[in-house]
Amino acid sequence: MSGSVIYSAIDLTDGFYQILMRESDIPLTAVSTPSGVLWECLVMPQGLKNAPATFNRMV
Repeated sequence: MSGSVIYSAIDLTDGFYQILMRESDIPLTAVSTPSGVLWECLVMPQGLKNAPATFNRMV
């Protein structure tokens, strides 16, 4: 690291949950519970098909 100009510290424990979803994609993550509550992901959840590739691109 000698001579480096830029240093970075990244918390990868909850890395996926630190990436915001595109506004247009939020409704695509909606989940309805039996009680009628509708949940939408505002941040990228794990398990989406392209989530690992998106995460790698962001890191």
